[in-house]
Amino acid sequence: TLFYLAANRNLQEDYFKAHLVLKTTMENLLPILVAVNAIALVLAAFFIVRFTHKIAGPVYRLRKMAPRIAEGDLSQDVKFRQGDETKEIAEAVNQIIEGLRQKIGDLKQSLDKVSSRCEEIFSIGQNEPLPAHLLQVAEELQTALKAVREDLEKFKLN
Repeated sequence: TLFYLAANRNLQEDYFKAHLVLKTTMENLLPILVAVNAIALVLAAFFIVRFTHKIAGPVYRLRKMAPRIAEGDLSQDVKFRQGDETKEIAEAVNQIIEGLRQKIGDLKQSLDKVSSRCEEIFSIGQNEPLPAHLLQVAEELQTALKAVREDLEKFKLN
C-alpha cells in the first residue's frame, strides 16, 4: 500500500504538471494559430478575387462587345489584359471578326462587278435595241444590288 500511495501521488503530480504544460502551450499557440488562419484567409480571398477577375473580366468585355458586333461594328478587335485567362477565346473571336471583314470585302467587290455589268447592259441598251424583258431584269437586278449595297454599308469595318 505504501508503494501504491507513493506511486499514486507521483502520478497525480505528474498528471497535474503535464496538464499545466499542455494548457500553457495551448494558451501560447492559440494566438499564433488565429493569426496564421487570419493571414491564410486574407491570402485566399486575395487569390480568389484575382483569379475570378482574370476570367470574369474577359467575359464581361466579350458580352459588352457582342451587341456592337451583332449591329455590324467589325472595326474593333477583342483585346484582353496581359494576365487574363481565356486568351484563346479572344483569338477565336478575332478570327471570326477578321473572317467577316474578309467576306464582306469580297461581297462588296462582287457587288461592284455585278453592278458594273448592269451598267454595261444599260449602256448597250441606249445604243442598240435590246429586248424589253432584258432591260427589266437589269433594272430589277440593279434595285436588288442597291439594297444589298445599303445592307453591306451598315457594316463598320475600320
